[in-house]
Amino acid sequence: MVTMTDTACVNAYATELKNNFAAKWPGKSPQDRATFLHDALTNVHRSVNMPVTGLDVKGLPPGVLGQFDFQPWAIVISNDLFSDSRGVVDARSDHFVDLAETFYHEGRHAEQWWHMARFDAIQPKKNSTGQNVKMTAPDLVARLFIKESVCTTALGDVMGGSDPILALTKRWFTSVYGDSGREVTLQALSLSRGNNNKVDLAEFHNRTHQAYSGGLPEEEDAWGIQVPVRAAMHS
Repeated sequence: MVTMTDTACVNAYATELKNNFAAKWPGKSPQDRATFLHDALTNVHRSVNMPVTGLDVKGLPPGVLGQFDFQPWAIVISNDLFSDSRGVVDARSDHFVDLAETFYHEGRHAEQWWHMARFDAIQPKKNSTGQNVKMTAPDLVARLFIKESVCTTALGDVMGGSDPILALTKRWFTSVYGDSGREVTLQALSLSRGNNNKVDLAEFHNRTHQAYSGGLPEEEDAWGIQVPVRAAMHS
């Protein structure tokens, strides 16, 4: 099973960004520059057989760089990140590498939610008489708050008991949709990044994830993937 953590996926993403930088960045608008990075991410998502995300480039509150918004299934990114004042001159410029990491990080969140949808799609549902019935796309929408089209696709690719990512997906699901994560989910997981490209999770963690003493597994996972992305961008 191929996932975004595979070296081949990371390298393909970095190679596309480095090879196409000269044609896709200099003199382009913020929207075009964001689309360039998002297109590279989309190719990775296609390679791992998951629904691709939309892209929303707009003004965001101070300190918020971007996030994966699972409800519309879109990467939301600050248009301020693509201005010429950022000093990007090539694909190895610090700010461009930070952007490459940010897109891949948020794209990994999308992959996490995709697998959580596949996992929940196979869970039993009871009707009014207590009988087990098949889960439907509207059922998944009501449970997970994500796009119906993604739920429909998940129902056609449910996660089996031998799926290699099952154990990890269960950890994500418990963190996000379990008792300790319910408030977070209802608030659409609005995690903000500071200018140092770090997520300030202290208050967020204490208020909503008390039951998970080791940190947020979905965030630990997404931050972890940035290390090989940075290495690939500098190779």
